Amino acid sequence: MIAAWGVRALTALGWCAVLVGVFGVVLRFLDVHNQRLLVLASAAPYLMAAAAVGVLVLGVTRHWVGFGVALTVAAVATLSQAPLYLANGSAPASGPEVTVMQANIWLGNADPDSLRRQIEDNDVDVVTVNELTPEAVGRLEASGISSVLPYSFLRPGTGGVGTGIWSRYPLSEQIHHEEFLLTALSARITLPDGASAAVYALHPVPPWPVDSAVWAGERTASRRCSTGSPRTRVR
Repeated sequence: MIAAWGVRALTALGWCAVLVGVFGVVLRFLDVHNQRLLVLASAAPYLMAAAAVGVLVLGVTRHWVGFGVALTVAAVATLSQAPLYLANGSAPASGPEVTVMQANIWLGNADPDSLRRQIEDNDVDVVTVNELTPEAVGRLEASGISSVLPYSFLRPGTGGVGTGIWSRYPLSEQIHHEEFLLTALSARITLPDGASAAVYALHPVPPWPVDSAVWAGERTASRRCSTGSPRTRVR
C-alpha cells in the first residue's frame, strides 16, 4: 500500500514525465533552426519515451485522467517515430537489384583491407565513401578495391572534405554539387540490362558546431536530390 504522500509524489512524477514527452513530440514536428533547440530536437525520441514512464506511473497511482493523457502522448510519439523503422511499401519496386554501401572512413583512417572485404562479403555493387583523403585513395587502390569495383568518380580532399564513388557498373553524368560545404557527388550507373539509377554521395554538415543556417541550407539541397530510379530496387 502506497502512503498518500507517496501517491502524490508519484502522480507529480508521472505528470512531469508526460510534459517531457509532450515537449519531445512538439520538437519532432517543429522546423527549428535555433542551435540550442536543434540540440534538444536531436534528443526528441528519448524525450518522447518519457511518456511511457508517465503511462506506467500514472497507471500505478490510478490517476486515470493523467493515465489517459499519457497514453495519448505515448501513442502520438509512437506514430511519429514508426515510419522511421518501417519500409515504405506504398510503391513496390521492380527491376534489377543493386546493393549500395555507404562508408565514412573517418578522415581517411579506416582499414582499407577491411572495407574491401566487406564489399566482397556483401556483394556490394556501389560504395560511396566520405572523408576520402588522397592517401586513403592510394591505400584503397592498393587493397584491390578497383578489382572489385572498377569504375570510380573520386574527389579526395584533406580532412573530412573528400568524397568518392566506386561502382561495379559504368558511371556517367558525373556531377560535383558545389552548394555543399563538404564534397557532394552524384553519378548515374548503367546496369547490364540497360536500366540505370542515380547514386548520390552526400556528406551534409551537422547543425553544430557549424552555423545552423548552413545546415538548414544543405538540408534543403539534399531534399532536391533524387536517390534512385523507378526501375531499380536499392537495398
